[in-house]
Amino acid sequence: MKKQALILLFNDPSQKNIFIEHMNKKPGVQAKCVLKRLPIPLRALRRLHLLSGLPGVGIWFSGWKAELLGQKLIICIATEYSSRVLRWIYEKTDSRVRLIQYFWDEIHISGYPVAQSDRFENWSFCRENCKEFGMKYNPQFWIESMLPDEGPDVYDISYVGGDRNGKYVERTAMVQSLYQMIKDADIKAFFWYLSDSKLVQEEIRKQEGMSHKAFFDVIRSSKVVVDLVETETCWLTQRTLLALASGKRLVTNNMEIMKEPFYQKENIFVIGLDSYDALIDFIKKPYGGKDASLYQQYEMTQWLERFMGNENIKA
Repeated sequence: MKKQALILLFNDPSQKNIFIEHMNKKPGVQAKCVLKRLPIPLRALRRLHLLSGLPGVGIWFSGWKAELLGQKLIICIATEYSSRVLRWIYEKTDSRVRLIQYFWDEIHISGYPVAQSDRFENWSFCRENCKEFGMKYNPQFWIESMLPDEGPDVYDISYVGGDRNGKYVERTAMVQSLYQMIKDADIKAFFWYLSDSKLVQEEIRKQEGMSHKAFFDVIRSSKVVVDLVETETCWLTQRTLLALASGKRLVTNNMEIMKEPFYQKENIFVIGLDSYDALIDFIKKPYGGKDASLYQQYEMTQWLERFMGNENIKA
């Protein structure tokens, strides 16, 4: 099979990664974990070596380093190590191979450095980061095989999230307010909020996270999906795309969504824009329908095409 792209991610090699699993279902795509599994004592040494600029860093990489021959496009998800990895790849490959560092985190939150180089290109999923750092734009994407199977609607509305060990105070207040409103209206809801705060209603306060499979089951079983982001968020979330592409309606506080071609008031309730008084009526209404091609341009196949210059999307 023709190789379309090698995608490198910095996940924990000892843990299953759902993105690697689903990316590898795409024809011509290989997704790999950059680093090989190591005992804990060696991880600190690896970190120092990768950040030092010293040669020989290939000893820490997993089996993908033997599969560089014939690659046309190599995309490395940005971390503090990614530019070092891309420079190593550049030295091992034909100069015609396109190397891309893709920022899948907001730079001011992650703190990942934006290294300028004539060896690789910098791209981001965040419009504002692209403007500030002179990067190319390729938005958040979803993967078709990740869509939950169709099934009966069990919940009118659902939300799965957390307060990041108490960091997201504003989100916690919003979750409490939203849940109480829905509860008072006798709307059938599923809320799972990872938090230690005793201010959060006991019936939705959880002490452990939820697996991806369980989360997808919740999306599949819901008429409306809630997506709450922090105020500094200026990008699409994957939850938004998975929900809408699955034919679910959305409640979100992400104002950026109004810039997208799929924005439709009938299917998307924007907290801070739409009247809270209209929320319960919104939840009760059916999905308004939308041209599937508008969501398809965010699917991973088109995401890859844009790196190759074959597709465009408004930045």
